Amino acid sequence: MCDVRHPGAKMMFKSKLSMEREQNRHLFYFYGTVHPYSLVSFWMETYLVIAYGIMFFSMPIFRMFDEQIKTRTFEISYFLTFALVVLSMMIWKFKVGCIKENQIELDTKKIAVHYIKTTLILEMSALCILLIFVLQYFHYLYIPNLEDWETIPLILIYSRVFTINTYMNRFQRYSNISSRLIDLWKLIFVMIVIGNNLTYAYDRYFNKTIWKTKKGVKRDEPLHRLVDSFYTTYVIIMGANSHPMGPDTTPFKLFGMLLLLVGVVMNFLFFLFFFRLIKSFMEVNSQKLTFIRVLMEYMQYNEFTPALKKKILAYYDFTFGRNFYIVADIHSALPENIIRNINVLAFSNFLKMISFYDALAPSLVYQLSNSLVVSIFLAGETIVHQGVIEKAMYFIHVGSVAIYTKDGVEVCHLTEGDYFGEFSLLLDIPKTASVVAIENCKVFKLSRDVLYDNFRNDPAALRQIKKMCLARAGGHDPYRK
Repeated sequence: MCDVRHPGAKMMFKSKLSMEREQNRHLFYFYGTVHPYSLVSFWMETYLVIAYGIMFFSMPIFRMFDEQIKTRTFEISYFLTFALVVLSMMIWKFKVGCIKENQIELDTKKIAVHYIKTTLILEMSALCILLIFVLQYFHYLYIPNLEDWETIPLILIYSRVFTINTYMNRFQRYSNISSRLIDLWKLIFVMIVIGNNLTYAYDRYFNKTIWKTKKGVKRDEPLHRLVDSFYTTYVIIMGANSHPMGPDTTPFKLFGMLLLLVGVVMNFLFFLFFFRLIKSFMEVNSQKLTFIRVLMEYMQYNEFTPALKKKILAYYDFTFGRNFYIVADIHSALPENIIRNINVLAFSNFLKMISFYDALAPSLVYQLSNSLVVSIFLAGETIVHQGVIEKAMYFIHVGSVAIYTKDGVEVCHLTEGDYFGEFSLLLDIPKTASVVAIENCKVFKLSRDVLYDNFRNDPAALRQIKKMCLARAGGHDPYRK
C-alpha cells in the first residue's frame, strides 16, 4: 500500500503503478491552478478583479477630495492591491498550494501535453497583456481601449476557479463549500462589471474632472468634436470604457446616457451568453472526466491489461467524441413509442441510401429499421471471421473495412453505405473471407432470427428479401432441389 499526499486528501493504493496514475491526475490540478507559471497570470487576474472592486466601492469617497489627492490615492490603492495579491499568492504557493516535489513522480510528457493544450495560449496572452499594462503605465506605450483587454484574464479566472471546483468536488466534504464559493464569485463578478459601467457613466458625463486627459486627445474644432461624438457613440455601444470625450452639451449627455445604457445591457448580455457557453462546455467536460475517472478506477480495481484499457478508452472516445450522454438514461425518460420512432428515423434514412433496399416498400424498410442493432468495431478488429457460420448481415454506417481471403490476401475495401454478409441471412455456409475494420467503424447488424421474427406474418416480404439476396449470388440456392 502506498500513501499519496496532496492538498486536502489522502488516498491508498494497491500498487505503485496505480499510485503514479493518481499522482499524475492530481498534477493536472497542480499545473492548472497553482503552478508557478500560471501564478504569474493568476496574480494579474486577481489584481484586476480586486482593483476594479476598489475603484467601484471607493469612488464615492474619492469624490470628496481634490484632484491630486484622488490621483495619488488611486496609485497607492493599485500598488498596495498588487503587492497584497503577489504576497498572498507566494504564501499560498509555498505553504499549501502545491504537492511537494519529493512526493511526486512526474510523467513530464503527459503533463506538458495537458498544459499546452489547456492553458499555455491563454497564459501567454495574459502575460502579454500584463506587459502592455506595465508599458502603458510608465508612458512607454499607449493603446486605446486597453482596459477592455481584461476579457482573457477574466476567462482564465473563470476556468481556473471551475478547475478548482471540479478538483474539490472529488471529495464530498468540500463540494458544498466550493459550490457556494463559485456562486459567490459569479455574483461578485457580475456586480463588478455592472458597477464598472455605472461608475464610468457617472464620471464620464457628470464628474469628468476625475479622468485624466491623454496627450493629443483633447480637440476644440467643430469637425473633431463631431468625429469624437461618433467615435464615442460607437465605443459606448461596443461596451468599451476608454475613449476621447465628446461635446459637453445636454442633448449629447442624454443621448450618450441612452447609448451607454444600451452598451451596459449588451455588455452584460455578451458576458452572460459567453460564460454560459463556457459553463455548459465545462459541465459536459466535467461529466466526461467524472465518468472516465470512475471507468479508470473500475479498470484499475479489476486489473485490466494495458491493451484492454486502451481499447475501452478508444471505444469511449469514438462513441461520444466531444459530447457525453448515457443512452439508457435518456431512454428511461421516454415512452417506448418515441424510442421506436427515434430508431426508425435513424435507421430508415440510412437504409434508403443503400441500393440493396431500393426495391423494398417503405413499410418493409420501417420493419427492418426495428430489427437493426448498432455495433462498434475499433480499427484492426475483425468483424467477420473466415470459416465461421454467422447468421447476420452488416451495413457500414461510419468507417471502412477490408475483405481478406483465407490466405490473407486483401480483396477490396468497403466504405460507408456498403454492406456484406447478406448470404448469411439465408444460407448456412461458412464465411469465405474475413472482414477487418480499417478504422473505427459503426455498423448496423441484422440477424436472421430477428429478421424471421419481424417478418413471420409477412411471408411475401420475406420472399422478396430472400430473392434479392440470392440475386447477388447469381441465382444459386443450395436449398433448391
